[in-house]
Amino acid sequence: MSPRALVSGGAKAALILALAFAIFGPLANLVLWSVAERWYAPFKLPVVYGMRYWETVFRPTGDAMASLGMSVWIAVLTVVVSLALAVPAGYALARLKLPLRTLIMIAFLMPQAFPSVAIYINVARIFYSLGLAGTVTGVVLVHVAHGLVYSVWIAAAAFAAVDRDLELAARNMGASPLTTFFTVTLPLAAPGVVASAIFVFLGRSTSSPAPSSSACRRSRRCRCCSTTPAWAATTRSPRSRRSFCSSRPCCSCCSSSAS
Repeated sequence: MSPRALVSGGAKAALILALAFAIFGPLANLVLWSVAERWYAPFKLPVVYGMRYWETVFRPTGDAMASLGMSVWIAVLTVVVSLALAVPAGYALARLKLPLRTLIMIAFLMPQAFPSVAIYINVARIFYSLGLAGTVTGVVLVHVAHGLVYSVWIAAAAFAAVDRDLELAARNMGASPLTTFFTVTLPLAAPGVVASAIFVFLGRSTSSPAPSSSACRRSRRCRCCSTTPAWAATTRSPRSRRSFCSSRPCCSCCSSSAS
């Protein structure tokens, strides 16, 4: 084997190892932290190993599996609703000559253009007035607003990459526009649609600010926290939540979040 081939093979092996470390390194560190009961400097590895944290999560009173199931269910509903909106929207943006196509595409990026907490606080105020706070529907709607950022753009790119001559050939063979779409266009764009579904599922199944602000239910008699209805549900400081809610006992939502 020539020296050039050895250098090339060594470079490829080093690149593969670097990518493997970048992917599996954080996961291995996460697993190590999950079994480390005591770990402090200057020790390179945990001092005491144990399964205490796993036992705490999966004990019968922990409701970990119920929470996981609800998160997966909400993520699946978000994917279904996002694709139901993104597929026709992506096809229209890729095939039709819309006068404001660029502005429409930019409009789908607006949920990512502003801080999430500020958006969710205003969404929570609207949901309280509509009775959607504390419901699965409200959480799904918030997730869909962010999921459309990925699904519409990826779907539009997938449909734009489909050769129109194949659609014209199907039409010449007597297929209707609807039949052409489901038998020719959609199967060819399916990889892009599946990719958008994966992005939406992964992004929404790990998101916490949206459920925190939209899943909090407020009492009908509560007027004391109407100015900042989602603050007590989204703040990370338990002491701040207790001080906020102690002065506003009428709010059942804040009381539950503070506890």
